Amino acid sequence: MEYNRGCDPFTVNIIVNDTFGAVTRQYVYEEGQTETNATTYTYTSPGSYEIIQIISNVNPRTDTLAIEVIEPTIPEYIIYSCASNAARIEIDESTYDFYRIFYNNDSVQVNPNSISPILNFPNSNNQTIRIRGYYNDAEDNCGETSFVYSPLQNIAQPAINDVSYDQSCIDLISATLNLTITNSVRHLVEFSSDGSTFQAVDTAFNTDQITIDGLNFNSTTVFFRVSAIDECTSNTILPATFELTEIPNAIDPITNINASYDNKNVQLVWEEPLFTYLEYDIYQSRNQAAFSLVGTASTNTFTDTGLNPDINLYQYQIISSDTCGNTSSTSITATPTYLSFDQEQGNFYNLFWNSYEGWISGIAAYNLQTLAEDGTPQDEFTIAEQNQKLLNITNLPGNRFRIRIISVEGGFQAYSNTITLAKSNTILIPDAFSPNGDGINDEIRPILNSSDNFEFLIYNKWGELVFQSTNVFVGWDGIYRNRVAASGTYIYRIKYENEEGEVINQSGSFILLR
Repeated sequence: MEYNRGCDPFTVNIIVNDTFGAVTRQYVYEEGQTETNATTYTYTSPGSYEIIQIISNVNPRTDTLAIEVIEPTIPEYIIYSCASNAARIEIDESTYDFYRIFYNNDSVQVNPNSISPILNFPNSNNQTIRIRGYYNDAEDNCGETSFVYSPLQNIAQPAINDVSYDQSCIDLISATLNLTITNSVRHLVEFSSDGSTFQAVDTAFNTDQITIDGLNFNSTTVFFRVSAIDECTSNTILPATFELTEIPNAIDPITNINASYDNKNVQLVWEEPLFTYLEYDIYQSRNQAAFSLVGTASTNTFTDTGLNPDINLYQYQIISSDTCGNTSSTSITATPTYLSFDQEQGNFYNLFWNSYEGWISGIAAYNLQTLAEDGTPQDEFTIAEQNQKLLNITNLPGNRFRIRIISVEGGFQAYSNTITLAKSNTILIPDAFSPNGDGINDEIRPILNSSDNFEFLIYNKWGELVFQSTNVFVGWDGIYRNRVAASGTYIYRIKYENEEGEVINQSGSFILLR
């Protein structure tokens, strides 16, 4: 037997080479089989076997021979095309002891995990190439592969069609390049932050897309270059470049924050920077003291709870950071508007509010809204910015109010807290008036915008009716029977119908001064 090692199926042929003469020889080829006179046997499963030879009338009667049957595998390879109809083949495995490449009526031997010498072809016509694996001291019956190869006279210039990127940190990107390249030609992929100094970051081979992770940069523009590699000369040729612009390379500070009260909580919503892979640290100040951290957020919203705005003025700042530890500068300061009140008289209230801060463009308007019970806005009117207003709620729908603050640019808005003002049936009327023609307090009348079934009556101290009006906008000018009425105390009676249709009567006194 020439070899006792080979690939499945492996056929052994026993050659008798002894001096025992004409004796009976029998063989057992696998464990559990019976003896046979056959000197040829084929193993069909990989494994280690032992052939037992049995000879009668000989001492010892038996002899053994070890057999190794190996599972055949197809050699794995990579072929690299070169210019001028040449190529090299890399054996990308170590299964066999050595390999042989058959091509163009020639062959070369290649070791495991090695690249072949240059294979030259006469032209660019299709060529059949075979690659076979061999074991040392074994039968030549193991794995082989063959393929048709088309040599290249010239290597085409690659193209970078497009580059998209994902920015996990402000100074770190992962880029995906869409390419047009020649198959069987390896391409060097390079990266640069300045367009002049490139560093190799990857290779592209037999693919039209490649993703490169973890690219550090320090500018808003980066460059990619792809060059074809001639494996036969080790030269990089025919580069193609691509410029990627407008990449954020700094975390911009937040410049617009909507800060609104919801009961005694403050809800913050801010405009996210261009770079969005961020976390946010929210800082709070009370009564313009130092800012301290009150929470973090992974989105552009945060609610600060459990506040006491009746006592404290709250302000907020935000600092953005990425997962690599890069941070922004401090944001614009946001100061939410808190609305409070005290009752002047009757349905007259003094409203107080602080100025809003939080938008880089500033404030366009403060609008006072009346709200229905479900919080739906009903009426809205602009109020001045002097942070105080005397409000008569007699004829306004509802008794719930809040301020809507509007930015100059950007369409931002924020809201104060909601207050509830108790409506009173008492009508405000001056305690005195002086009808002397100076244009000040020359007329007395109830402060009432409108009413159904209105009547205003004035009596002197003798009980005489000196004035009567059914028009809320017409008051007494101090003339009675075409004469100037005397100074003194006068009695009034008012009757009107409120919004609920209830008839209200009110009486009192005032002084006429001369």
